Amino acid sequence: MKKANCVLIIVILVVAIIGCDKKSSSDIDPVIPFYQDYKVVYKKYKNLTKAKATFREKNKDGIRLELQPPAKILCNGKTSSFSNVGNYFYNWEFSGNANAYFKLTDNRLRVFNNSILFSEINDIGFPESFNTVNLNGTSVLHWAGTALQEGEFVMAMILQDDKFSGSYFNDTIGSTSLALTNDIMFDLVAGDAEILLSRETHLGNVSQPDGDAGGQRIILIETKKAIVLN
Repeated sequence: MKKANCVLIIVILVVAIIGCDKKSSSDIDPVIPFYQDYKVVYKKYKNLTKAKATFREKNKDGIRLELQPPAKILCNGKTSSFSNVGNYFYNWEFSGNANAYFKLTDNRLRVFNNSILFSEINDIGFPESFNTVNLNGTSVLHWAGTALQEGEFVMAMILQDDKFSGSYFNDTIGSTSLALTNDIMFDLVAGDAEILLSRETHLGNVSQPDGDAGGQRIILIETKKAIVLN
């Protein structure tokens, strides 16, 4: 178990800096395959599903591609919004706990169908008894849900008005808890707050890859609860 707040800040900055690093799909040889990267985020506290996709030239290390006709991507039959800030260029929102069915058409009009299903989520939540966090760093959050498996991590962050803690992070297989130590509570004070809890699962390769380019599927579930800091 480790605190990853500094690492996360660095990663966010790097992603922002390289956000514009892209190439038009129409500028590459049509025989070059697309690496497919799909992610679904289910926000339990909003009952909202966000689906995301990005594509790279040749493999996971290739430059990201902005799809141009004839290449295109649909999710659940819908076109996406586009942003080159962050890792995922293509984004959708659906109400409820929606399954995500992605349909990629490449430069040769070949179609690749891949999905991330709500049933693939390893759920996570808060015990009913978890209502307070000690500012002295002695609290432990034993989440409601299964122990961590390979390819998963759990993260938590405490929010209080315009202040927030660092990120508590655990990727140890078999773990069922997070120690909420006070070394990254920063300017938090006694009083009302919220805690954000998420679990990310890497589901492995896509079922319909483009040649040997491969891909990945990721699902993240996020929940939030009001707490008291004391």
